[in-house]
Amino acid sequence: MHSNISALVFDLGGVLVELNHQKVNVPWFNNQLSAKANWHQWLTSPLSQQFERGQISPSEFAQRYIRDNDIQMESADFLEHFRSWVIGFYPGAFALLKQLSQHYPIAVFSNVTAVHWPPLYAQMQDSGSVSYFFASFELGMAKPDPASFEHVANMMGHDPGEILFVDDNPINVEGARLTGFQAEIVPGFDQIAPALAKHSIQLGSQ
Repeated sequence: MHSNISALVFDLGGVLVELNHQKVNVPWFNNQLSAKANWHQWLTSPLSQQFERGQISPSEFAQRYIRDNDIQMESADFLEHFRSWVIGFYPGAFALLKQLSQHYPIAVFSNVTAVHWPPLYAQMQDSGSVSYFFASFELGMAKPDPASFEHVANMMGHDPGEILFVDDNPINVEGARLTGFQAEIVPGFDQIAPALAKHSIQLGSQ
């Protein structure tokens, strides 16, 4: 079956980039939730969402979070711990992107902060496989806001219905679909190939 996909957009964390959920199991969270649940709680907090949208600086974020949660830690140490929550790109991620980029323009669209973005961006630039970079803290908006997906489609110059978006968060996938994108939930790097296959994109045989 012929695919009508003309461009690919990837999330980073949990899809192309491995996250260390266990790093979230720290005394900052005085509850019995799992590390993954605490990660979700962290990312959906109003302060974290402000930070992801670039509305506050890393230092202000650290100072406010430390103050609001009565954490006995210096801002620099707090940010260093926060930085360690990202492990790095999954093995094979750049080989995958290189192969796909021979047939499709590739974009990344991530709800990401100024703390985690620079080294990831540098590696993607060096790979030469990613053509478009959409970081929420630079855009001033984030997934699943429909305006953010509309911006991505406009900047890429592709009809939303011809773009395949993959993300590990069902809420973001739903937001993409509501904006007209084709989208798949990908709960980990090893699930990318099956998701692409649903749209007749076979690795090694495009």
